[in-house]
Amino acid sequence: MEEYGKAISFLRDSIHLFRGLKIGPKGSWKPVQTGLVMATTTILEVQHDLLRQGHKFVLTSRFTQDCLENTFSSILFYNGGLWECRNSYISRALGEGNAEFNYKLDDCNFKRLMKGKKLLYKNELTFRPQPRSSPASYVYPIECVYPRPKGWIPPFLNAGSGVAEGRGGLKFHMLLLNERITAVAETNVIPLGSFMPIWATVAQESHQPLLLLMEECVAAATPELQANSNVYPIITNKGCLLDSEKGNSMFLQRYQSSAITLYLQSFKFGLDE
Repeated sequence: MEEYGKAISFLRDSIHLFRGLKIGPKGSWKPVQTGLVMATTTILEVQHDLLRQGHKFVLTSRFTQDCLENTFSSILFYNGGLWECRNSYISRALGEGNAEFNYKLDDCNFKRLMKGKKLLYKNELTFRPQPRSSPASYVYPIECVYPRPKGWIPPFLNAGSGVAEGRGGLKFHMLLLNERITAVAETNVIPLGSFMPIWATVAQESHQPLLLLMEECVAAATPELQANSNVYPIITNKGCLLDSEKGNSMFLQRYQSSAITLYLQSFKFGLDE
């Protein structure tokens, strides 16, 4: 019965010990390569003493680490520094025990480094039987090296792109503003030489951001533009304001991309010229 009691106590204590196994230091690491983590550790000597019960574990471990293609082998410690990666399999025997861990690399936050033509994955194995505020009792550094895939570049150097497409009608508006550019003008009688603020806009609604441009504008002697109308070019050549070269006309600074204001100086338009 005494040997049976020792075996039960050992199994209970072994569970507590293996739950204290975890891999990784603190940090926020984002590996790109995805592999399988397979780890095994052997507990060679266990003394039946938990801290709360006056018992104490003496941990002497035999650690195996294999770095194969897209795979990694290590120990995972529960109260160490890497999230909640726990053992996948435990085998126990009186006097020793094996813990095996199977995880993908991106499950346990390995640190990825690029060095020449190689990719390095680093982490730490820590044993922390006490709460997180206590220092680790055991730390084992891990490093696996893989050849860098041909043409591979870090994700932050790989610019993203996208295409947005939509259909719908556009609503345009054009108004003559008052001299203070605060409201719609109350009259269309403009003294010679004064300025006419001509405001144009397109309704944004649910469209992608719109940019309104004036590509062409002419002054005519008739209310409606006709083929034989006498015209005076104001804007030509896809937005060139001709009157700004010899007059004071200008485009005012935009307050939004979907609107534009032409600040046009009035002039005399001779019918016979």
